[in-house]
Amino acid sequence: MPQSKRAKGNAFERWIEAWLKKNDPLCTVHRQTTCSKWLPLKKIFISTRNDILGCIDLIYVSPIGIRMIQATCHTGVGKKFADLRAVTWPWELFRDIISVELWVKRGPRRVTIWRVYRDHEVILGEIINGKFIEKEEP
Repeated sequence: MPQSKRAKGNAFERWIEAWLKKNDPLCTVHRQTTCSKWLPLKKIFISTRNDILGCIDLIYVSPIGIRMIQATCHTGVGKKFADLRAVTWPWELFRDIISVELWVKRGPRRVTIWRVYRDHEVILGEIINGKFIEKEEP
């Protein structure tokens, strides 16, 4: 049976969390998980996702900085960039300390990592077969 989009997204987020912890044992990672919500009129609980600031799935904190990460399995990333830019980040204040990133699953063993700025984005590199490969400058 094929996995739902939510199940694929959750699996990808868990993979990112495990990869970050494996590659930086000193880090702390928070992954926003599903929450239950009570609907009093229907007298039932439903599960909902509550992304941080409406667009962040994981927060990575280490001695060298903080990474705000949006994870996606979708190939169309324009809306994800727009969602990240809709937050009023203090772009100039935290440029060297906090990174706003979009992690895109491209295939079974391939992930592209983008750093998002106020008016553009830059590919930081890719994870291929579990190994980070930094993007070479042209």
